[in-house]
Amino acid sequence: MSINRLNAFKGQFGLEMESLRVDSNGRLSSTDHTKYFKEDNSFISRDFSESQIEMITPPCSTVNEALDFLVNIKNVVLTSIGDELLWPQSNPPILPDESEILIANYSDSDKKDYREYLALKYGRKKSVLSGIHFNLSFSDSYINDLNNNDCESRIEFQNRLYLQVAKYFMKYRWFFIRLTAAGPVFHSSFSDRCVQLVGHDYKENCISEGMQSLRNSLCGYRNNEFLTYDYSSLSNYKKSISTHIDNGVLINESEVYEAVRIKTDDDGNAKYLELRFIDLNPELEHGVNLEDLKFLHMMFVYFSTLEDFEFDESSQIEAEFKSIIANDGTSWKQDDEYNVYDFEAEANDLIKNLENVLAESDIEYYDYSAIIKNIEYRLTPGFGYADKILKGVSTNDYITYHLDKAKEAKKRALMNPYNFYGNESLELSTKILLKSAIKMGVQFKIMDERENFVFLENRTTGQSHFVKQATKTNLDRYGSVLAMENKNVTKYILSKDGINVPKGYAFTSIKDALSAFEDSRNDRLTVIKPNNTNFGIGITILKEPYSRDEYTKAIEFAFEHDDTVLVEEFHSGKEYRFLVIDGEVIGVLNREAANVIGNGKSTIGELIESKNLDPLRGRGYVTPLEVIDMDVILIDYLSKQGLTLDSIPAEKERIYLRENSNISTGGDSIDFTDDVHISYKNKAIRAVSAIGANICGVDMIIQDIEAPADDENHTIIELNFNPAIHIHCYPYIGKNRYAGDKILQALFRGIV
Repeated sequence: MSINRLNAFKGQFGLEMESLRVDSNGRLSSTDHTKYFKEDNSFISRDFSESQIEMITPPCSTVNEALDFLVNIKNVVLTSIGDELLWPQSNPPILPDESEILIANYSDSDKKDYREYLALKYGRKKSVLSGIHFNLSFSDSYINDLNNNDCESRIEFQNRLYLQVAKYFMKYRWFFIRLTAAGPVFHSSFSDRCVQLVGHDYKENCISEGMQSLRNSLCGYRNNEFLTYDYSSLSNYKKSISTHIDNGVLINESEVYEAVRIKTDDDGNAKYLELRFIDLNPELEHGVNLEDLKFLHMMFVYFSTLEDFEFDESSQIEAEFKSIIANDGTSWKQDDEYNVYDFEAEANDLIKNLENVLAESDIEYYDYSAIIKNIEYRLTPGFGYADKILKGVSTNDYITYHLDKAKEAKKRALMNPYNFYGNESLELSTKILLKSAIKMGVQFKIMDERENFVFLENRTTGQSHFVKQATKTNLDRYGSVLAMENKNVTKYILSKDGINVPKGYAFTSIKDALSAFEDSRNDRLTVIKPNNTNFGIGITILKEPYSRDEYTKAIEFAFEHDDTVLVEEFHSGKEYRFLVIDGEVIGVLNREAANVIGNGKSTIGELIESKNLDPLRGRGYVTPLEVIDMDVILIDYLSKQGLTLDSIPAEKERIYLRENSNISTGGDSIDFTDDVHISYKNKAIRAVSAIGANICGVDMIIQDIEAPADDENHTIIELNFNPAIHIHCYPYIGKNRYAGDKILQALFRGIV
């Protein structure tokens, strides 16, 4: 049967990854989960143990999106758990005695009681085995394409289709387990019975010859009894589960530890499949391979095109037996008293049939040829994931090998904490807000990536908000925003409230501004800037005494950017940005103008090029700092200092490259939140209150941040209604002030 390529690969996809928190020595963490994350976080939960993190993506429209979202969750976890690490393997790290493994301390008594039951029945050590679940569904349009049976309702066909695909995955689970197996070795602190079966070497490594996956073996996380189910219909399948529950074999449906689960909606109809056999893989950067997920999706679609078949008790027994002996891995050919199994031939036939169907259907959704070629390579004895892991462990030991992988993952996350996979073009402040949403369990949808427009929702409380560019929210009134856009209006409002602002004039024509030259010079007004400006554009600071020609050029330059220009007094001191959210100063920064420090050898141009290589620097607010452009403004500013790009500064000599201190023009951000006197924070809060804002950036000139504020030593030069938060989260010098968390706390009252 050919595949309708327009609809076949549509659907929804999700991933769930379990991972244990460990200390730097590879021992299970004893820290409470709620130290880092709220209990009701839908992205970051717990499984069996208090230290067993479960990372859960929402339904995504593509496999790529699902993996990207999982990586984003994982990076949030890694950057939120202090010095702890995430164990990169399905098989546990060094485990304490059974009684010391903390069961997840849920406030929901039913959840806690269920885990107590599992601990008694399966043991705590076996219960901390971790893995990856892959959830897949078909699109409604594809189900309609397949449904040609007039005698069967769409829902009946849908239920039968998911049951059919589940049966095929169960029949061939030996193949999929072998493909994704990544657990050939475990530590001697694991379950005593399993250690005794295998034994261990002097490094405490437990290796069973040929075993590919401990988790999918007889020592893995499976039901104590081999159970069969009635696959003749979905209703009969569910009845057979109920029979096992009634007979006391299972406590509830969650205890069905099969390689594949059929997940249903509230009406009991099939909604998606959950593939549960994938091992957490330390050899892969993200713990799971995108190509493997795409291959499983291809098989998911392929199985939907085949004829249905009877998966009776004897077929289930045979499938179980094959999965056990294929996982043993000592040979691709196995035989017992009655059967000969040629796994290599079966695998080749399965792959070839898949390839033929895809070729006939002209599938362009995936580069399936490259994916299949890689799958075939990995199925070659000696080239699978398990083989690579055994080689890695042989050079060290089980704990050292996996600790090194865990530390590498932590380092990657900490080196690039601001990235957001799948949405790299978002502004950094928006990325920060979304990472905070993941950490705090706030659901979100990116409405317009180019405009950085997102929808946020707290499903626990039912609250929701639309937010643009991280700080444009409904917390601020439109009138306040308009007032902050106009510097002259802002000055009036603040001065009316007794707040220090620069003295000066506002002009709406070049003629009037030029005619005020003598008055401006007499009043020592030396700052000329557009009334509506951002990023330091159009601003000139004149050196006293200045000429009429210099004044005229500055006025004309400012009028190029606005039809109203301000001529103001210059205040000595340093400029600081105060970020105020919900009546609290979250962060205080000094933005140092773009600069380089000489080494006595390199030219200014070479020093700029070298500084721009810093991974913190980029373009378009996707990184914490911006590159320094060697433009006309920079060259002119150097010229005023008697320098050029070819000048060679002395060793340790600091050369400033611009007059303005904006981060947007290559400036450096230096955190002073803990150093500034409290009186300046109170002034900033008062200014924001006067303008009627909630989220606001206050630019203040201060002579000495340690001296209390008085009428002479500070002035507020600007209020910003859309302040960048990334400069407070990833300063050039200083610590993260977690502004994204604060915004969410302001939007959704009560979030911790």
